[in-house]
Amino acid sequence: MKLYKSVFILILLVIILPENTKVFKFANDLSGVVLPINTDVNYTFENYLSGDIQEKAKLNLKNKIGARNLLIRSYNQINYSFFKMLSSGIIVLNDGSFIKENYIESFYGADYVGILN
Repeated sequence: MKLYKSVFILILLVIILPENTKVFKFANDLSGVVLPINTDVNYTFENYLSGDIQEKAKLNLKNKIGARNLLIRSYNQINYSFFKMLSSGIIVLNDGSFIKENYIESFYGADYVGILN
């Protein structure tokens, strides 16, 4: 009986903890480029048939899940610490700092669109 109680409490904590991160702000917001997402759903039969309602609901759940920032940071840290894997476009410099690859390309003019002499 004691085992069932502890398993129940553990499951309850797993369910409730992500919502508490929104209230108590355990993790700071992620910085970076954030594109505005319109998740307002117009419930019509045409939107239902086209799958628009499902797409908006999926985006809404993905972006507003509790502990999202904490989960993303943990995932990235585990990938780097154990597997030395980085997100795409990130390079480790000699001093151990990180930089995005497109900054180096911009420095060398690889993405220059104008006319070269």
